[in-house]
This record gives sequence, structure tokens and C-alpha cells, in this order.
Amino acid sequence: MTDAVEIDVVPYERSGDPIPLEVTERLADEGRIRYMKYAFRSVGKLQALNEALGERVYKFCGADSWTLRYLLLGCSGIMTAVAAVLPRENVELLRLVQRGEVEAAHRYWYEKLLPWTDCAFYECWQWAHRLALKWMGVISSDRGLPPQRSPNEYQREELKAALRYIGKL
Repeated sequence: MTDAVEIDVVPYERSGDPIPLEVTERLADEGRIRYMKYAFRSVGKLQALNEALGERVYKFCGADSWTLRYLLLGCSGIMTAVAAVLPRENVELLRLVQRGEVEAAHRYWYEKLLPWTDCAFYECWQWAHRLALKWMGVISSDRGLPPQRSPNEYQREELKAALRYIGKL
């Protein structure tokens, strides 16, 4: 695939779809990848990637509820659904980690990002994010395509409360 395109290919490692470490190492050794999205939900695997790849591959955290943990363990960027809804907050979290302000990063995570992350991942998280983007005036419709379902009223109220709490409504 890397021979077929003239853009960077970014492997996406996630739970249920792991990439063997040897494959990632080979792709990096051959100069075929410079980036990857990591959402496998294994601290041990991330540490093994860090040891094997060092700085040769820029790793994006791709696991919404593990963002802070993975930034502290070696991911250098964020590529999550929450980052699409709360971009400024994710940039600030990344800035705090990069500056080594770990205690402030923890406070910020728990105050600004965890409330949304906690309530926005029901059975079908896409509707929660679409609804938030609509309420925040970013998009005009939260309509989804079947078979995605709509939120229950209590879920809508919980989302509104979380967005109010973090200052987005």
C-alpha cells in the first residue's frame, strides 16, 4: 500500500485489530511509515512500541478514555473522536504534557475532558458527538444514517449537563 500512494500511510492499531510489533518495526525500518494511531488499550504494547521504534514513528493516541495515560507514556499527538468535539481542550492537554506539567494535566483531564468522555460513549457514540457539535453550532444537523439510533431523553440531558459543566453550552 505504501508503494501505491504518494501520501503517508498511518497504521491504526486498536483493540480487536492488533498489528504485530514485527510488522510495525519492519514498516518503520523500511521508511514506509512515519506515523501511527495507537488505540490498542495495552500499556505494555505501547511501551514495547516505544522501545522498538523510539522517535522514528510519531504515535498519536487514538483511545479517547486513555488519552492522558498514553500521552504520559509516549504518544506525541491526539487523534480521537473527543478531539474532534473538544479540539482546544485536547490541544491544552497536550501542551501541559509536553511542558511536563503532569499534575496540571491530570487536573485538566478530570475537569475538562473526562466528563465528556465518560458520558459520550454509549452504545453508539457517533450520535453523542454529532449532537454536541450541533448544540455547539459547528454543524447544522445531527441526523445519522441507519442503523444508528438516536439518544434517549436521559442521554440527551446527560450530554447537555456534561457540556454545560465543561463550559461548552
